[in-house]
Amino acid sequence: MTLEEAIEILTDELRTLSSIIDYYIDLENTESKALKYKIQRKEAIESAITALTEIQKYREIGTVEEC
Repeated sequence: MTLEEAIEILTDELRTLSSIIDYYIDLENTESKALKYKIQRKEAIESAITALTEIQKYREIGTVEEC
């Protein structure tokens, strides 16, 4: 799997989780353990996307030897 594919999959998952979180919040079920877990997953996915994007940028620059 390429970085682009991983980022795309994670971005889709992030959209899905965001919709689910919005649904829970609309129900005013903000104390739900399930909601808290989904928010943690959303934050983890956001961090992963950021990290993969940064790695992608570094790979485009090249290694120290190449520079």
